[in-house]
Amino acid sequence: MKVGIHGQLLGVFGIFAVLMGVISFVAWLSFAHLGTVVSGIAEKNIPTIASAFRLAENVSTVVTGTIGFTAARDENARAAGLKKLKEYDHALQTAIVDIAKVEGQEKTTTIESLREFIFVNLGELDTSLTAGIQIARGHKPKPCRRTTTPC
Repeated sequence: MKVGIHGQLLGVFGIFAVLMGVISFVAWLSFAHLGTVVSGIAEKNIPTIASAFRLAENVSTVVTGTIGFTAARDENARAAGLKKLKEYDHALQTAIVDIAKVEGQEKTTTIESLREFIFVNLGELDTSLTAGIQIARGHKPKPCRRTTTPC
């Protein structure tokens, strides 16, 4: 059986229409899946990334505060530095809790143990600084051999 030009055109356009329907269905499934993935990223990953940036900022603040604390030359500066470090510790704990809410507590145990290690060592450092300041207060420089003024 011979098909005329009308039949051939009808067949080509029919196949084209079916292919367009299949392509549209595949595109719809892809975009539906993409929407699910983007929602997952927006709901979980973006808050985690933001919390990680806050955590990094808080760790940097703690390091900077520690440097200021260790450079204290008297009791007032040491006490002010220790107070600031406690404030920084609270902000650091808040950032860790924010990450734990999204990622789960088991993901933050290493960070939490590191935070505890830092602040335990800072407590020991505070004791050492206090003792050093008290020793420095009681220390009188020896005069030079040639003059009566300190060297």
